[in-house]
Amino acid sequence: MSSSPKPDPAQPELFRSPLGDPNVDWLEHYLDERHGWVRAAKILQELGLDDDEWRKREIRKLASASPWIISGQLGYRHLRHSTADEVKHFCAGFLSQIRLMAKRFNRIRRNAHAIFG
Repeated sequence: MSSSPKPDPAQPELFRSPLGDPNVDWLEHYLDERHGWVRAAKILQELGLDDDEWRKREIRKLASASPWIISGQLGYRHLRHSTADEVKHFCAGFLSQIRLMAKRFNRIRRNAHAIFG
């Protein structure tokens, strides 16, 4: 994992593109240094940014692009500092979401096939 410098909140490009964005590396490093759960509001506060839903959604995108960050009701946490139970809970919740999405996908595909053939 590369160590990226803290992003400058004055930069308009901050939190725009999670895939391939150095901000993903930055978020991993940020959480790795804290060793615990951190809410999106706290991250935004430390960056001097407004705590609004758009920016929280951007934090979620960054976290989703990382193979090292888990999320939950307590916020975000680096995998290195997570407990086995926290990872198990995250994975179970994620798997549950996958199953729900697969059911929806199959319903949509079935109905689309009925309409379009």
